Amino acid sequence: MELYRTIKKQKYGINNYIMKMGRGEWGLRKHSVNQQYYYAVPVNDYAHKRCADLGKSPFRDLWWFKTEKGNWDLTRTPTIWCETYSDYGYLQ
Repeated sequence: MELYRTIKKQKYGINNYIMKMGRGEWGLRKHSVNQQYYYAVPVNDYAHKRCADLGKSPFRDLWWFKTEKGNWDLTRTPTIWCETYSDYGYLQ
């Protein structure tokens, strides 16, 4: 899939990787609890406008990770991955 070929490592900044998809640029950041998973955040105007139009990120609840061979893959994980231990919301 074209998506996987557009992910490039960042040397500086808070995003570990940058994903380019069409005109949108998304930063991939490590999850605070599970460091092998990454989530997407908008980093250019086109991506911010897309989030504003939808009312949420189109990549919400999607997580990226590197396989043993070093390739990127997508997963849908339970909402507990989105929570931090200090939230306690996942216990309800």
